[in-house]
Amino acid sequence: MDAMDKLTEEANKNRTMVTGGGLSPVASSTRVRVSHGQVTTTDGPFSEAKEVIGGFAIFDLKSQTRSH
Repeated sequence: MDAMDKLTEEANKNRTMVTGGGLSPVASSTRVRVSHGQVTTTDGPFSEAKEVIGGFAIFDLKSQTRSH
């Protein structure tokens, strides 16, 4: 969390962070699956959420080129 806070602080200072925010709780989520070209959705809540994305951030950064 400290590393994320530092990154966010630097990105805001450098104006490289475009946007960011939290996502809705797992209880109000929808699972989307694609299998054999068919899309199915299942509404939450999901009792076994081993991996959850809690938020997002979008940065506008220049790429680096490396010579080999």
